[in-house]
Amino acid sequence: MDINEEKIDKGSCEEIDQNGFYKTIFNNLYEGVLVFDKNGSLLHVNDAWLKIHYTTRPEAIRFSKYLPDHYCIRDVNLKEISYNAWPISRILKGEKLSDEKYLITVKEKNRDIYVSCSGQPIVDDNGNFIAGMLVIRDISEQMITKFKLDHEIEKKNEFYKQIEHYQQQLNNDKHLLQSIIDTIPVMIVIYDEKVKSIILNSAFQDITGWTIEDTKKSDLMELVYPDKEYRIEVYKFMRSLDTGFKDIIVRTKDGRDIETSWANVRIPDGR
Repeated sequence: MDINEEKIDKGSCEEIDQNGFYKTIFNNLYEGVLVFDKNGSLLHVNDAWLKIHYTTRPEAIRFSKYLPDHYCIRDVNLKEISYNAWPISRILKGEKLSDEKYLITVKEKNRDIYVSCSGQPIVDDNGNFIAGMLVIRDISEQMITKFKLDHEIEKKNEFYKQIEHYQQQLNNDKHLLQSIIDTIPVMIVIYDEKVKSIILNSAFQDITGWTIEDTKKSDLMELVYPDKEYRIEVYKFMRSLDTGFKDIIVRTKDGRDIETSWANVRIPDGR
């Protein structure tokens, strides 16, 4: 007879169970499984549970009294929890657990294991507690990886905070510099080597009438020095960084020509 067509009755199931079929499955589960009675005494424990807990001693008569002597349990914030709050104790109170994470320390081995716990009480038809089942998975590798990633993220966040701090300092320094040059009662123009980027202080704007907005719309050099030949002469002086002052005629916004005297100073960033 084809085994797929064979009918397996209750007696057959009991025979299979007697041959250790279900026990074999129980012992070969990847998760650690623990079954205990209403007094907290051990009923069944599989090999995975023993391996996770680095022990070969499931023979404790009063399991609930045996555990605290050999294990310490902490929550994810590494705060030690009392035995009354342990997963087993909570299941004995009728609670259900789902994927709760803990750090278990095996005292004798001085070993730490991160675990995920799920479990529930097993009750009869009348709701009376018969036994409790606790399922534990070793998640140490996942947690260690998570901690490493969290550490890297924390380092990056700290780095970004430092960058923001430095940027704020630069902004503060920029505002300070702008405040200083704006209070100096002489005209100041800060420009790059190609005379494309130009910063004007308040005195320049007040005396000539030309504003920062004008520099955004037009070439300031063409506005201030409308004569091309004269503008080239001024360009040469600005780029030469010659020492001393040079008298230069400046065209104001209202069309007047005023006599001014300028000196060049190179600042550390090349402007």
